[in-house]
Amino acid sequence: MLLEILSLLPTKDAIRTSILSKRWEHLWTSLPQFQFDEGPLLKRYLLVNAMDRALLFRGPANIEAFGFSFTVLGDSHRVNAWISAIVKWNVEELSISLQIIDEPVLLPDSLFTSATLVVLDLDMPCVFKVPRTICFSSLKCLSLKSVVFSDDYLTQQLFSGFPILEDLSLTDCNWMNIKFVIIYTPKLLILTMIKGGVEVARASKSSDGCQMMVVLDDAPELLAQLPLFNDLITLEFEGSVNIGSKPFLLMLHNRPCLQTLIFLEGIEESSNVAKDGVLEPLPPCFLSHLKEIEVYEFYGDEDHIHALKVLLKNAMVLEKMTITWGTDFEVGLERKSDVHKQLFDLPRV
Repeated sequence: MLLEILSLLPTKDAIRTSILSKRWEHLWTSLPQFQFDEGPLLKRYLLVNAMDRALLFRGPANIEAFGFSFTVLGDSHRVNAWISAIVKWNVEELSISLQIIDEPVLLPDSLFTSATLVVLDLDMPCVFKVPRTICFSSLKCLSLKSVVFSDDYLTQQLFSGFPILEDLSLTDCNWMNIKFVIIYTPKLLILTMIKGGVEVARASKSSDGCQMMVVLDDAPELLAQLPLFNDLITLEFEGSVNIGSKPFLLMLHNRPCLQTLIFLEGIEESSNVAKDGVLEPLPPCFLSHLKEIEVYEFYGDEDHIHALKVLLKNAMVLEKMTITWGTDFEVGLERKSDVHKQLFDLPRV
């Protein structure tokens, strides 16, 4: 009953109960969940002492969740020892945030073969070194932030070691040394990529297929590098899209089953398409699957109309196109009627 009561307190308050009596001295070390955050309320030396005590005096009970943030400085060996100990207690949720790293941090091999981890959150602004043997047999949610991927082979090994992973989040990761990576996770439902605090890509899979949202403004160079989703059926873009750009076409090329394209902030085409209006390379989905296109923020200018013309010319099995005027588009009925006529007169496959 005492542990039930202590588990309702923040970790730092539970630790304070150790001064009550001999019986209470180490009682808090048997809590199922811990969260240690270095900062104004828990100085570095106090955090080190508390973490050491939590792991030294802990009884046989497993740990459900453990989280800590720590300024590493020259104590990478201590971080390694903590993680090794935490994993031995069959932890299910682990959150690690490391700052100001003066030396390499080598995470223990045992972390990468944990059979109990369900949620793993790593924030490490340093080179992410992984062992050759990787198998997270129970991991369903993985979040990596600020890590530097430096080896093609080991990075590929990492993203092939999640047999039941459902949710993958990659935030401000450094891929500069990586030429090509396939994220092979057969059970993946959600993929999120974030750069500079802005979500640049999100993919989600539902019972009737997979959906992806891509934000273009902040990282257009990532388009062609996004993972392959063979069963992706809906693709939604934020930011105006140049439909003739190679990154855009290459991204569609790797999504052969796309059925719906949604452009939330309009489309354009600026002299990148061949003279005959054919997209090169022509994405396979245009030939067999793409049946619906939605275009928002349409202003009826020449570039917008030309972009629609190109889409209609190349989408061989298109059944429906929905066009919505821009939110601040103010013209007379005569101009709108003229644009309507131009649209209905566009040739269609």
